[in-house]
Amino acid sequence: MSEPEPWTMIFNRVKAEIPGAVDAVIRQQIYSVMIDFTGSVPLWLEEVPFTVIPNTLVYPLTVVDGRPYRLMIVYKADNPRQTWVQGGITMRVPGTLRMWQTPSEQQSWVAVVAKACNNVKLDPSGKSTGYPVVDDWIIDTYNDLIFFGTLAYLQRMPAKSYSSPKTAAENNAIYMSAKASARSDQIRMNVYNGQAWTFPQSFATTSKKGWT
Repeated sequence: MSEPEPWTMIFNRVKAEIPGAVDAVIRQQIYSVMIDFTGSVPLWLEEVPFTVIPNTLVYPLTVVDGRPYRLMIVYKADNPRQTWVQGGITMRVPGTLRMWQTPSEQQSWVAVVAKACNNVKLDPSGKSTGYPVVDDWIIDTYNDLIFFGTLAYLQRMPAKSYSSPKTAAENNAIYMSAKASARSDQIRMNVYNGQAWTFPQSFATTSKKGWT
């Protein structure tokens, strides 16, 4: 069975490094790495449009794929600057947006949420590929990160011919460092010295006084 794109390179690299690993186990560990990676670094984003109405404080957010876990920003649909529409908006329960106050009239808003891998990608025949659904650009951009993470996950498995706690720790250190770099890239949205999201003063949990 050939691996589907864009997973082919990662699978082949892992297989060459750990030939004793069963193919299904490699896919399983790649999936586990992707759950951890996308659930730690808010790279996989989706814009979810919804309509706010007066006196309604709770709104469910439904994403196409994956699992929403972090609210990045909420802006008015007709605001191209994409600044926070107001303070006091939270998503303590993933996928459920809650606010402290609503506008006096019906408005169209957009919530940008970060997603973690949560469902399996199917092939054209409808059969599971064993890989998670995620944007291809994330796989292509973070190929090395996924590779070293998968090695670490495989090598830390007990009672395997390729088990190696020491090597697993070394590869996990590389993986964790790559995640930190990916998080920094996300904050700047790959723009040098840039800032992806801005938070208004009203969003802060503590006020800043000039005399303190």
